[in-house]
Amino acid sequence: MAKILIITGRLAEPIVKKVVSEIKSEHTVDILTMPVSIAAFLTTEYVAKYLRDVARVRSGDYDYILLPGLTMGSGKVIEETVGIKALKGTLDAYGLTEILKLRKLDEVLSPDVPADEVMQNSAENMARDILLKIEASLNDSNSISVDKVRIPLNPPPIRVMAEVFEAHLFSLDEVLERAKYYVESGADLVAIGFEALNPHPDSL
Repeated sequence: MAKILIITGRLAEPIVKKVVSEIKSEHTVDILTMPVSIAAFLTTEYVAKYLRDVARVRSGDYDYILLPGLTMGSGKVIEETVGIKALKGTLDAYGLTEILKLRKLDEVLSPDVPADEVMQNSAENMARDILLKIEASLNDSNSISVDKVRIPLNPPPIRVMAEVFEAHLFSLDEVLERAKYYVESGADLVAIGFEALNPHPDSL
C-alpha cells in the first residue's frame, strides 16, 4: 500500500474526488487542488514551489505525487524539490481508475510521459507476448498449415486473408503489385481469385 497525493485543478476537482471515492484501491489517497482552474496549465516548476512553500509537503509524507497528464515539464523537478517521486497521470481524470489499481506506480508510470501513452504501450506489449506464446503452441493437432502459415482451428490468433479477385484480368506485374500491397497492409495470406465456374487455366 502506498500514500499518494493527487494534484488537480479546480475544474477537475469534483471528478477526481468522485473517482477516488468510488474506486476500491489499496492505496491511501489525498487530493491537493491547485489555485488554477485548468490543470493542464500547471508546470512542474510551479507545482514544486507550491508543494514546498505553501502546502509544506516534505519527503516521507507521500510515496508518490500524481500529476495531471498534461502538466508541462518533468516530474523529476518535483522529486528534486520535495524528495517524493512525481509521476504523470492520465489526460482525463477518469483515467485515474486504472492508475489507482497499480501496485507500484513507478514501475509503470513516467515522470515525463502521460500515463495514457505509457499504459497503452504496456498493454500492447502484454498482448504481443500473449500472442507470441499462442503462436509457439500451434501444431498439427490444433492448426493447419498453409504455405508455412499456421491457421488455428480455434482462434486466436486471427489470420487475415486478402484476395486478388478476377486476377485473369490483370497482368502478372499488376497481380504481384496488388498482392504486395495486401501483405504490407497486414494480410497473412493472399489468394488469387478467378471468375466463378471458369478458372481460366491459361491465365493461371
